[in-house]
Amino acid sequence: MDLKTAMDSIGMVVEGVHATEAVYNLAKNVGVEMPIVNALYEVLFNNRNPREAVNELMTRDKKSELEIII
Repeated sequence: MDLKTAMDSIGMVVEGVHATEAVYNLAKNVGVEMPIVNALYEVLFNNRNPREAVNELMTRDKKSELEIII
């Protein structure tokens, strides 16, 4: 089901939805790569298939999480 339908059916605040949107926008504005947040955002707000999003995360190229941007 889509986000609105899911939130309406729960009838209360769904934790993480607003935080996902805020972190996605902040990361985009400051140029920080956050693949998990991007995938969550796509699933929640752009109706991306969750299985596809997880598959893309699990099969993406590995890289160091300690890269320092100068």
